[in-house]
Amino acid sequence: MPRIKTAQSFWMWFMCHQKVYLHLDKVNEKEKEAWLDELLNQLHKYHKDLGYVLNLEHGLHAELIISAEGDFRLFEEVTFLINVAPVLDDWLFINLVYPTEVKGTFTHDDMVFFPDDIYFTARHNNKRLGLLDLQLYMDITQPNWQSAAFQNAVNLLLLNLLGEINFATTIGKFSVHDLQNVRGKKQLHALHKLPEFVATRNVIRKLLPAMMSQGILFL
Repeated sequence: MPRIKTAQSFWMWFMCHQKVYLHLDKVNEKEKEAWLDELLNQLHKYHKDLGYVLNLEHGLHAELIISAEGDFRLFEEVTFLINVAPVLDDWLFINLVYPTEVKGTFTHDDMVFFPDDIYFTARHNNKRLGLLDLQLYMDITQPNWQSAAFQNAVNLLLLNLLGEINFATTIGKFSVHDLQNVRGKKQLHALHKLPEFVATRNVIRKLLPAMMSQGILFL
């Protein structure tokens, strides 16, 4: 099926069910999870690697954010889908996750993170077009910290903190380490300083060749 048809099909389905998602906080947890899963299933009919963020607490309008899951190669797919989105009174449709200030705790599924207690170091990886290898350090008390679900939760934390464009164009890969095994915290940076770190003129200057080689340059 042509891309325009699958995009239109997704939005037709969403328009038929948008009231359900608008009042999703009023249903029980089991029904809520079922509707969230169905939204992802419908989105994957358009493209199997996209994701979404549903924000029902954003002023006068609910937000449906279509995400490339941090993969800059999918930015164009996200933009195309949003460009053909309908205009609905109660909704804003947004392409790519935007930066948000992460305070207190960050939760995803049954995992809880305390960003104020997370630190990082980073280095340039010349084999990955000059992007950053990010090492995160935190107290690892959750038994599933080596699981794919844990990695996905950390990925979502970084997406929210940096925004999807900064994440995709500066972070090559990340790894998680136990803070208890690190000596000399002064060598580490607090996680809340990561947006400033990746936005410094020095980092951007080194990343420009990689960004331009991939056809990505945001001014």
